[in-house]
Parts: sequence; C-alpha cells; structure tokens
Amino acid sequence: MIRTSLALPLLLVASVSFSQTTRKKMTFGAPTAASVAAADRAIDASLNSDCSEVDLNKGINSPFNKIPVYDQDGSSLCYSFATSQMVDYYRMKKGDKSYDLTNPVYAAWATYFQKAGTGQTNLRGGFSTDVNKTLKHSGVCSNEEVKSRLSEFTKSAGVTEAEVLHFLEVVYDNYGQGGGKNWNKVEKTLTYDSNISCDQQANLKRVLVKKGYLGVPSTAILQNLFKGCKAQPVKVPNLKEFYLGSDLDMKKAVDGALTGDMPAEINMCSVVFNTPKARGQKNINPTLGRDTEGNSNPNCGRHAVLVTGRKMIGGQCAYMIRNSWGAYWKPKGAMTCSCRTLKGEYKQACNKPDEVDEYVGCWFDSKDLMANVGSVDVYQ
Repeated sequence: MIRTSLALPLLLVASVSFSQTTRKKMTFGAPTAASVAAADRAIDASLNSDCSEVDLNKGINSPFNKIPVYDQDGSSLCYSFATSQMVDYYRMKKGDKSYDLTNPVYAAWATYFQKAGTGQTNLRGGFSTDVNKTLKHSGVCSNEEVKSRLSEFTKSAGVTEAEVLHFLEVVYDNYGQGGGKNWNKVEKTLTYDSNISCDQQANLKRVLVKKGYLGVPSTAILQNLFKGCKAQPVKVPNLKEFYLGSDLDMKKAVDGALTGDMPAEINMCSVVFNTPKARGQKNINPTLGRDTEGNSNPNCGRHAVLVTGRKMIGGQCAYMIRNSWGAYWKPKGAMTCSCRTLKGEYKQACNKPDEVDEYVGCWFDSKDLMANVGSVDVYQ
C-alpha cells in the first residue's frame, strides 16, 4: 500500500518546520558533470560494499524449509503474505511450536476487523506493521483451523484460500451492493485477472447461494466463518519501519536484519523484477516517506516481499527476494534464482528447469533493488 503524506509522524512534521524557520539561507554553485559522476561512483561503491554472504534458506534447520512458497492468487494481500512469513520465521527460529503456520488470509482479515470493524468490505492493501501488531494483540487462528473453515469453498472448486478471497471480493464489487448484480461482469473480471476457471466459478457460486452469502462483503463472510476460532498467542517483537533516507539507508536497514539472521520485509516497486534499470521511486521529497504517492512513479507497482539473502554475484552485491507469486516465479530481471530440486536439495543457482521442484527466491543487483525500495520493516 502506498503511504499518503498524512501518514507522516507529527514529530517529523514539527521538526522539519522548526529547522526551516531557523536555517540560514545558503547558495551553492551548480554541480559539475565530473562531481556528479564522482558522487554516483561513490554511491555505487557503497551499495556494493558490506556484502558478506548470508542465505537464510540454507541448512536443514532453516524455517523456510517449513514455510510454503506462497501464491497470493490474484488477491491484493502481499502485505499479509510477507508479514505472515516474517512471523513464522521468527517463531520457528526461536523454537515456538505453539501452532503450525500463520494463515495470510486470516491475518489480513483480523487486521482489518480490528481496525475498521464490520464496515470494511475488502482486504486489499495494508501495512505490515498493522498485521504484526494485530497478531501480537489478538492472536491467530491456526492455519489448519482456517483451512478447515474454508474447506467447503476450497474443496468444491479446487482453489486456494487466497483464490476464495479474490472470488468473494470480485463478486461483491460486481454483484453486491452497488455492483448492479452483474454476474457477467464477475465472470469477465475473474477470467481476466485470475486462474479461476468458469467451472470453478460456478462451483464457488453454488456454495455462496447455499450459504446465503451471494453479494455479501468478504469481510462479513469471513467474520462468520472464523467465529469461535480459538486464537493462538503470537510471540514476536514489534516491527521497526524505515521509510526515510537514501538507497544506502535502505540497504543498511536490510543488512541489519540479515546480520541478525532474520529476513527483512520491503515495500518496493515491482517494476524492477522484469526491467532491471527501472526506477519506480522518484524520492524527490526527502521530508516525505519514500513509499508515499509523491515519491512513487506511476509504473511503480507497489508490492511487499521478503529479503532472505545477500551475496556477491559477478562482482556485484545481490539480494535474494522471496515473493508470493507462486513456486515458479522466475522474472527475467533476476541475476539468478534459487530453488529446491525434485530431490529435495537446496541450490543457490538453478539453471536446469527440469530439476526444479520450486523456486524459493531470486537475486537482484543491490543498486537496482535499493533504488526501488519504499520502506523496510525489521524486527526490533
């Protein structure tokens, strides 16, 4: 989710105003081409430094061996998929076996229910800090329990929980309140932006009609389905958010997490996945967060992912991105991708598609990646 300028902390706004009223006016000569080039080289060198290898996917005891490579399946829950994995990685690393996995659909619903109550009609877009705070405060229904409560939908059509949510939101948008009860538009939308087939849509519709949910907001449906679920406590620290500063500041925040053997969650411009030199960030106003509308280009494609590794590749510092776009995500802008093979082995560089069971992440040049990072969230 893109932050608006209203989301700025009041303390920050106040400090900026004070400094502007007391700062003396200064003039500078225009920078020369040589000075600009020298500054660029210095920045490049900094972004390429401090790149000792860290790979949180390595080893039989890595929590990522137990956490699925998720597919958000058309839903706009990247923030919840990323944070749920942050939570589970931390829990497993600390030996917490109180419940199985944090279900991203439940985490997103719980977050919006706590913030907006029953007035919220969809779960599209959000902030990782809100998800983490909600789970700490209210706990979570276990993944096994969530799957059980959504099973009538998932089993009737052979779809995932995320696809069920996407289906419910599209139905409400086009058939529910204000949607004009236009089922043709429901079918066209789902055919265009999801992998839910016509037969699957028909099966899901039958479940909605049977339960009397046709045209009801997804949040209300989930509230009814999750009613009475026993919440498991979630024992994780608060997330600290970095959204001001330079590309190098973003790198330092990510490095701090990796050095502590923890992933970092980043809110970034996904345009760089397939266009390495793309710059979705403008960063023209340093007093606003990097992830605000004013500092994002229209082609940004705001998205939340995890950073789970760092190493040198061909003389360039690279970072590993763990996405939520399925087990076969291998974008053309990546330097290389890591996988688990059909034999169950982890490989940092997978160049033989025939041996791949699933891709667990892809590596991107530090300079290109950090230029597209809007914010970084790490455990304190």
